[in-house]
Amino acid sequence: MNYKKYLFSFALITALISSNAVALTLDEARAQGLVGETFSGYVELVQPNHKQAQILVNEINQARKAKYAEIAKTNQVTPESVARLAGEKLVARANSGEFVKGINGQWVKK
Repeated sequence: MNYKKYLFSFALITALISSNAVALTLDEARAQGLVGETFSGYVELVQPNHKQAQILVNEINQARKAKYAEIAKTNQVTPESVARLAGEKLVARANSGEFVKGINGQWVKK
């Protein structure tokens, strides 16, 4: 019985380590051209149908939405206006070689 618990624990730890090893960061996704910044203040997929990048986009955008709401409440403005201002800054700060979505809706490599 003890052996089964040990084996299960080892398998669980191995699975957790391997899933973290393949996790994608925002900087990596930007550098690989998988995601880009938009004037809306949120990241979007540049390369469709990339599961890891989609998970990352969802997590980042959820966190940004919460932060924008917090800032908006503090400053008595709308979350949308905070998001737009952040979007302008994020697009402007994007590194050379990263994708940004222009006001025409097209992806442009900076």
